Amino acid sequence: MRSQGIVAASFLVVILTAVALNALQRSPADPSSPLATDQVAGAEAGPTAAPSESSSTQSLPLPPTPTSEPTSTSTPTSTPVAMDATPPPTPSKSTTQDPTPPTAPIPGEPPTLPDPPSACTAKYTVVESWPGGFKGEVKIKNNTSASWSGWRVEWTWPSGQQLTEVWDGSHRSSGASVTVTNMSYNGTLAPNGTTTFGFLADNTGTNQAPTVTCANR
Repeated sequence: MRSQGIVAASFLVVILTAVALNALQRSPADPSSPLATDQVAGAEAGPTAAPSESSSTQSLPLPPTPTSEPTSTSTPTSTPVAMDATPPPTPSKSTTQDPTPPTAPIPGEPPTLPDPPSACTAKYTVVESWPGGFKGEVKIKNNTSASWSGWRVEWTWPSGQQLTEVWDGSHRSSGASVTVTNMSYNGTLAPNGTTTFGFLADNTGTNQAPTVTCANR
């Protein structure tokens, strides 16, 4: 019995080996071969294979993923301010003080007042001149508040002049000294009243004006 089993197993091995060799000897292009059919089916199925990950990414882009929540970019609007509601600025007072105290003015000398006019004034004037002689006049004024009944004028020639003629007055000379008094018709002088007399004189050098004085009489 044991020998029969071994024979049967050996025969089965031979049959399987023969079947395998027969299958290997067949051409792969034979459509009747199951191996060839599987290869052709695999080759035909190649172009219709599922698209790869890279191609699907290019044809169908994925929506972008938001990285952060949207931020509001609206600009706040300012509320207009009425111009009338703002009061005008109040000028500020400067509190800066001069560190140097004001200097008191130094009292100066009192102004020089002119001397009060004398009771009688006489104004000497050269009216006309020529070589060796000239014509002049003297104006007398009463500076008092009383009336005069007569007047007298005196002077001394400073540069050799010599009186030759007088009108509207009576004169006398002594060297360089001259005295002229009023006439009967022009002796009375009211307050602030004036009168005039004229004269002719000779001169040999410079005609320097003399200092003339007068008084009432």
